[in-house]
Amino acid sequence: MDRKQEVLRHIAEQTFEPGIAYAERVVNERLRAWCEETDQVGHVSFRRYLVDLGELRRSEGVYERVVTA
Repeated sequence: MDRKQEVLRHIAEQTFEPGIAYAERVVNERLRAWCEETDQVGHVSFRRYLVDLGELRRSEGVYERVVTA
């Protein structure tokens, strides 16, 4: 696992509970908190990265944290 994946997994673990469905609006609000200190990466990028790397699953505008063993 590379550094980017480690950071994104940490964000997912600290921000979203497994088994709970989150509306996109809630996901955005929660990810904005991680972006307050920087203008390097926005919440939309974080959301995309979390989905692309398999930390969040998206279906019809609803997100859920993916838990891997």
